[in-house]
Amino acid sequence: MAVALSRGEKMPSLPRKKRKAALEPLWESEGRSSVKREGRALVLEAAADAFMERGYAATSLDDIATLLGTTKGQIYHYYRSKIDLYFDVAVGAFYMINARVGEAAEHEGLSAIERLRRGVHAAAMEIMQNYSFHRVALEATQFQLIGRRSTTQERAQERIAALRKQLEMRLGDLIGNAVKEGSLHVPSIPLATKAAGGSIAWLTVWYDPKRPTPPEKCERIASGVADFVIGGLCQPEVAP
Repeated sequence: MAVALSRGEKMPSLPRKKRKAALEPLWESEGRSSVKREGRALVLEAAADAFMERGYAATSLDDIATLLGTTKGQIYHYYRSKIDLYFDVAVGAFYMINARVGEAAEHEGLSAIERLRRGVHAAAMEIMQNYSFHRVALEATQFQLIGRRSTTQERAQERIAALRKQLEMRLGDLIGNAVKEGSLHVPSIPLATKAAGGSIAWLTVWYDPKRPTPPEKCERIASGVADFVIGGLCQPEVAP
């Protein structure tokens, strides 16, 4: 978990020892051709923490290298520039939440409403467990570049847009199936999908990763978000 820093304060250096990355970056990336996926994962994790704490403009590759306990040259082994690294963090956030929701919602033998509940629960858990990625992604969706964007940056933004649409379609399908099942009665599936997605995304705004949150508390928060979303969508059927 990242340590809060004031503007101008230097990043603390981590011990120069090998550690295992917490994630496996399988998403589309400018660094995906590298066989050293573990090293790229460590760079992404440090970058997500640095961008979350300091913002894009105030973060340098030297800051990220300091968090890694390495040199800027090692980062260039995986990424050509800070902006490419920034966008890969954002792409990763949307890739990971899509994967979690899809996996949770594909259980056979469950009712449609339960698959929806599991999908929302999984999305909330993903945001809390990889919070720095999702916080950066929230800002990256509103990121405006001055001047001409590179092919890499254009491709990254297109990938983000596609993954956001994919997540919305997943939620829409889950809600639509629950409506067909008779578990939900909503006047508009697209509107209900926007409302559910907004409730999930709001967790990125109010959740505080700096406060100690044991796994059982994360489970309670995710269950609460799922209950809130389902409860908000469960409108009584209106007789004709």
